[in-house]
Amino acid sequence: MKKILTTVIASVASVVLAEVATVSDVEVRQLWPWSGDIDIGFTVEGGNTAVKFTAKYDGAEEFVIPENQLSGDFFDAAPGRRHARWSLARAGLDSQKLKNLRITASVDDTDRTYLILDLRDGSYRYAAAEPEGGWIADEANWKTNIVFRRVPKGTRKLGIAKEFKSVMTISGYAAEHEVTLTSDFYLSVFMTTGAQRTFIASRMTGNLPNLSGFAKSFDSRTYHQVRGSVADGINWPNTRHDVKPGTVIDNLRTVVKSTFPPEWIVDLPTSCQWEYAAKATTPFDQLLSVGGKLTDENFYENYTNLLDDVAIWFHNVGDGSRSEICRKLPNGWGFYDMIGLGFEWVTDWSNNSPSFYSGIDPVGPDSGIKRIRRSVYTYKPSTDNLIYYTTAYTGEYDPTDESKNCGYRICINLK
Repeated sequence: MKKILTTVIASVASVVLAEVATVSDVEVRQLWPWSGDIDIGFTVEGGNTAVKFTAKYDGAEEFVIPENQLSGDFFDAAPGRRHARWSLARAGLDSQKLKNLRITASVDDTDRTYLILDLRDGSYRYAAAEPEGGWIADEANWKTNIVFRRVPKGTRKLGIAKEFKSVMTISGYAAEHEVTLTSDFYLSVFMTTGAQRTFIASRMTGNLPNLSGFAKSFDSRTYHQVRGSVADGINWPNTRHDVKPGTVIDNLRTVVKSTFPPEWIVDLPTSCQWEYAAKATTPFDQLLSVGGKLTDENFYENYTNLLDDVAIWFHNVGDGSRSEICRKLPNGWGFYDMIGLGFEWVTDWSNNSPSFYSGIDPVGPDSGIKRIRRSVYTYKPSTDNLIYYTTAYTGEYDPTDESKNCGYRICINLK
């Protein structure tokens, strides 16, 4: 590699995070002659951190390099020697004309808990928390924006906890199994709405629609309409994140093609990503029991309060539109309607064995007949009439199924 700097620029910065992190020993090289990109080497100590890079060259004011021009270790850099790449092509710069280029690196303490994508131009911004009144108080967030919540990587048990074997029949996929997700990801906080999908499609034609008549309802599509079919050459996981041109995912990728970092991949979540987010921080893997007996005189008054707060279920299904989003409280990570509103497509083929959905970043079986739709499962033991609600079970459906109660969320894979 040809050096464009002989000087190693050290920039050390630290902020108080969960762990104190520092960035130092910055070295800048041009990947020449095979590329005009810039390699930025740096050392992280103390803990994982986001890193920002500030550039300066003759004839330009100092500026922070935008995320959409970067790839590599900049969003969640672990301790050790790390590298990021700056795409000069994306920046619209000619490497041969950069004189006295200097780049410094420092810890970026921006709170990236939420990402708000503007579908009008593909730009995005971050937020630390949900605003007062909720996301849908601003109609742009369910019409021309998509709001995502960052899900932290980690290891946890999916399925139904063994503690419940005494009260539930646990078999197949629902048997407890361990999953490790090696990268953070973003997932939309509620299912894609009809207004959002219509606006995304209109971006392909340039004829922006009038969204005034749209209700706050999730969009129902077939799996094939969202991603594509085997007949189209689209077969997750064998073809990985490939999707058919003109599908919902493909159109959204076009919207963010030049604004998202090149390594970010928009798709449906995997089955494990969906359940991992649905369980959030809830003990016992979000297995809910309303308690009591259906025959109790005051059953509804005494035992339905929890479910009425967080779920659309048979007791309150008539209280409003069956497809209206965000009528109930979100889970511990801020995701709405993962209990009881409707089914949701995920990428995976269906198989009842948990072995296909266990281990490190599982993607499900290589083939199948039906795709998985995730939702809540109601279990009523015949012995005591208790009602249990859990997200641990999967549903399997033909990917051409056009049921009006099946929606989808958007996932942003960061690596």
